[in-house]
Amino acid sequence: MVKVQTYFILDNSKSKKTEAVELSQLTQSKVNEIKHQPVFPGYIEIKHNEQLILGKRYQDSVDHFWLSIIDGLEKLKATGQYSIDYLYQPLTFHLYLKDTRLILSILHDQTCLESWDLPKEQAIDSLLQAAEEFMTLIKKGSFTLFQSEVVSLQRKLVDLNTFYKI
Repeated sequence: MVKVQTYFILDNSKSKKTEAVELSQLTQSKVNEIKHQPVFPGYIEIKHNEQLILGKRYQDSVDHFWLSIIDGLEKLKATGQYSIDYLYQPLTFHLYLKDTRLILSILHDQTCLESWDLPKEQAIDSLLQAAEEFMTLIKKGSFTLFQSEVVSLQRKLVDLNTFYKI
């Protein structure tokens, strides 16, 4: 089983430390604090069975990551591979289709740091579901960064779900 979760990194003003909050655990007051920011620090956590893939060690701009994943899943249809450059780390996240598998890799200067082999259908379904949850939060919370794009991104997700379910 492949499970994908989104985490936001939030500043805790009381303890002067940061905390990671999973998307479904964001309170309305936390959403109100972050929704006008120009970038949303965070990370994507993927678990396949008990194996942790990505996670906090690969934190970056979670909004950039989801926009790129949506774009990447669209490009995978045509090319079978896609790469996402991190904004704040010198890393690249590479997706590659191989038969019934989805290969995920983290690269640094073309050198593979880590690679994971996942069942394609499960991984893509889980990524699409998590992307939908992220976009639902963005739309519901009226995040200023995505106001003009949210409807077209949700349409893309519907199209991707249709394509990958066939």
